[in-house]
Amino acid sequence: MPKRRPAMPRKDLARDLAMTAAFLGLLALAAARWGDEAADAAFHGPFLAVDGDTLADAGQRLRLAGIDAPEIGQSCERPDGGAWPCGRAARARLSALLAEAAPECRGLAVDRYGRPLVTCVIRGDSLNARLVREGLALATGSPSYHAQQAAAKAERRGLWGGRFEMPHEVRRRAGQTEDEAAGRLWQWLTERIAWIWR
Repeated sequence: MPKRRPAMPRKDLARDLAMTAAFLGLLALAAARWGDEAADAAFHGPFLAVDGDTLADAGQRLRLAGIDAPEIGQSCERPDGGAWPCGRAARARLSALLAEAAPECRGLAVDRYGRPLVTCVIRGDSLNARLVREGLALATGSPSYHAQQAAAKAERRGLWGGRFEMPHEVRRRAGQTEDEAAGRLWQWLTERIAWIWR
């Protein structure tokens, strides 16, 4: 007959439940604070494209929320096997879109580097979604960009026209291992919390 595990003393159970409730309360307060900041943080161009998912505004950098573009020096493979500079292409496309009109960007949260995570709109069209739709960035955060990614993949646009390495893998190989993984986890959490509080 298998041995029964001893029951947890009521005092320990009550302490663990109280600690869990306190932790969840702190998370709710942090989420509410981020939600309030998101409603207030607005950024207006002109902006410069640092890379395919980062903007510069008067010395401050803004990170496009929910997407991940190829690294600036990254190459991708065409269907015929040739290489193309997908990282530079993503930055060039973002620059071209920024030249059309100055977008309005709203902060959803702040990443661990202090950069506001923003969604930018030009003439009613989400800049973040457009880069994913054109196959020049990947959907990583909120579920709202996954439909655009599925369409880009089905139509073999941009990155999906050939083979490519995931941008986070390129960063990992470049030596941004644990630090980058922690950064991606932090960004994922803050984007999810901000998306819930919208």
